[in-house]
Amino acid sequence: MNAFGVSTQKDYGYRKMSSVTSSRSGEEISKMPQAIEVISGELLQDFLANNGNNAFRYSSSVSAKENVVGQADMFNLRGFALPRYYNGVALANAASLVPINIWDNIDRIEVVKGPVGLYYANTTPNGVANYITKKPQFKRATTFDLTYGSYDFQKVVIDHQDLLGKYAAFRLIASAGERGSGYHDGSSSRYTFISPSVIIRPFKGLEITAEMDYLSEHNGYQGGANAWNFSFNPQWQQDLKNPSAQIVQYFQTRFGLSTVAAAQAMIQSRWSPPNSAAGPALATWSADTLAMTGKAPFLYTTQDINWSIYSPRGDKMAPQSKQSTYGGNTPTYEVSITETPFENLSFRYHWVHAETRQQFVRQIIQPNTNGFRADGRVNSLDVANLALQGFDNFGRRAINDTQQLDLHFKKELWSIKHQFGLGYEALRTMGVNTVVPLDFTKAGTVTTPGGAVRTGVQIYQNYDPFAAGDVPGIYALQSGPAVINGRASLSKNHQYYGSYRASLLEDRVNLLFGVNRYFVEASGPLNSPVGKHNTTYTYGAIGQVVKGLSVFASKSGSVQFTNQQSSVGVGVLPSDNARTLNSEQDKGHEIGLKSTWNDDMVTGTVSYYNNQRDGVVSGDVLKTLTDPRNTAGTFVQHFVNGGLYRSRGIDTDLTWTPNRKLQMIFNYNHSLEANIVSDPSVNPLTPGSLDFQKKFQRPLSQSPKNRFNLVGKYNFTEGVLKNVSVGAAVRYNATYSITNGTTSDLWVPEQTMLDAFANYRLKSFSIPMDLKINVTNITNVRDDYTFGDGITAYASVGLRF
Repeated sequence: MNAFGVSTQKDYGYRKMSSVTSSRSGEEISKMPQAIEVISGELLQDFLANNGNNAFRYSSSVSAKENVVGQADMFNLRGFALPRYYNGVALANAASLVPINIWDNIDRIEVVKGPVGLYYANTTPNGVANYITKKPQFKRATTFDLTYGSYDFQKVVIDHQDLLGKYAAFRLIASAGERGSGYHDGSSSRYTFISPSVIIRPFKGLEITAEMDYLSEHNGYQGGANAWNFSFNPQWQQDLKNPSAQIVQYFQTRFGLSTVAAAQAMIQSRWSPPNSAAGPALATWSADTLAMTGKAPFLYTTQDINWSIYSPRGDKMAPQSKQSTYGGNTPTYEVSITETPFENLSFRYHWVHAETRQQFVRQIIQPNTNGFRADGRVNSLDVANLALQGFDNFGRRAINDTQQLDLHFKKELWSIKHQFGLGYEALRTMGVNTVVPLDFTKAGTVTTPGGAVRTGVQIYQNYDPFAAGDVPGIYALQSGPAVINGRASLSKNHQYYGSYRASLLEDRVNLLFGVNRYFVEASGPLNSPVGKHNTTYTYGAIGQVVKGLSVFASKSGSVQFTNQQSSVGVGVLPSDNARTLNSEQDKGHEIGLKSTWNDDMVTGTVSYYNNQRDGVVSGDVLKTLTDPRNTAGTFVQHFVNGGLYRSRGIDTDLTWTPNRKLQMIFNYNHSLEANIVSDPSVNPLTPGSLDFQKKFQRPLSQSPKNRFNLVGKYNFTEGVLKNVSVGAAVRYNATYSITNGTTSDLWVPEQTMLDAFANYRLKSFSIPMDLKINVTNITNVRDDYTFGDGITAYASVGLRF
């Protein structure tokens, strides 16, 4: 009945045959000229991948920094940041911080790849991911699942469904979980979640759904990106300890020093100033080396961090204190009304109100620049990199309010099936980022074991990890109520879209044309952005070659509007000439094959894609890092319009379902190119600069040349193993760069990981039960940058009523 639903009788287990993300209405994937991957709820449940971070482990096209906090590129698809949606609506974003996405009501995750400008015009050209929630199924049923596992993991989920009379159904999903600190220490995490939903069908042709999701979370700040600060280039320390004759001569000439001793003293003070974090000193060393040799060394390069030089606990050290945390609550309210007055005509009104209210407390531990002890250990660490953002009132807050109105009409004429779609979306977003002022004089005075007296901020800049005592506390430094950090933001966007689909030659050929007109309105007193607009066109065609095999092609564009200023922060001066950067213009195309071979035994897509972004807005890392205002407490951050980024490759998603016992998934991505092609902000006359090296001589981050997953499940239906299900997944990635940051040349090594589960169905006291064991990362792969926990094991029991 509902033209905007996704259910189909052809679905089975991991195999999903329809999608709503790329069409707004439920359409067969095999007839859509785009690559669409569906990560099913069954797969997520089998492998206990219940949050938005680890769910993408089983997609070769998507890479996730599972332990990075508040970074825009936590999730990448085909080389670019992956936009994520919730039932077709953008997630509320609080200064890049979104909920951890522990949502136990997810039915599937649809990943629509390639250019998707028809409905997502203000986004990147690589595709989108859409979380689709479970709905009432008009039945009476209750499930209860309890899981216990590694690192004191505990979780309980209740899913109850019931009928409300003859015309309505109700569903309640509630869960709670907690977990201790992981392999790399940090704070523990916990959450509670509740999701009631209802469907009302008062008469034929009308369906009303309503859903409320509420997530309350507390998370240890497991920011893996912070580990990069411990990967400084070892050449820096070598040049400090034993400067070459060339270095000494350079300093004598540049600074007019008469003796070698004076030059060596200058090297120490310039490249390793006391009471200062390593970053600015490393930047100075790199710039001086560029002047001496014509090639700047990267600031951070070490691939295997020797954690024992920073902590007596060795590799158990976390690069953030246990006081660091983030979390809060995320309420989401949703109503959808679908009216089908005639068989071929449907209307839908969809409203979603989503909020993110996050606290954000950060105390980053960084190496100091004041030398090492004789045994190689650091003299001290700097823990003064603090952020106390609205600890008591959720200082990062965002609100999204979205209304969508869609019309879907079908008509067969002249042996051609015509489908028309018209729609309108209004999106209002607001974000407020607050910070609590800190007063370091409240830190008092500390006398070190060596007799040195430290006061105020010096206590935090010279923390000795090998002496007795914990990292100095930060909450006592609060000196006033939270204040807005920078500016609050308000955005009012709306878009009109229309599509035409034609199916001819008995459904063997399907055509698509679409247009999107997107507007960004001037929003009023909060940040007063300039109004902008853009028109995007989408083209696509898919045709059957032989029964069960089709070829397709698609092309589309998109734009990322920006109100990003070139310089932001409390220390910005008129001389910075801060201005609004230009919007990014994107486009892409894709060609490939789709299979429904042998009555859907083999389904999926093999495609070639070519996507590009032009005018990418990015942080000017070196300018920010070397700006003296950032070491004087008057924070300033700089941004620029970059150049042309291109990602090309081969993408494969196949599902094999030969019978009801066996199902297998194979997905593979081969990157042909993931690079910056041109960038007007880079000086072509300085090929030795870090900016030139990083942008033109390194690939885009999280873009391994090869990545694949092989997932299988087998159900035993007879013999001694009757009612047993077993499954396994092999996950592989080639080495890849972990960040596009200008200062870092860090690579994740080649990795092969193995997951497995076994499930046994039985009855106890006439109650159906499931007993399950999961083991993740059996190969115990760990590295210093993805910050995985190695092998983990879980045991679950499920009751079905």
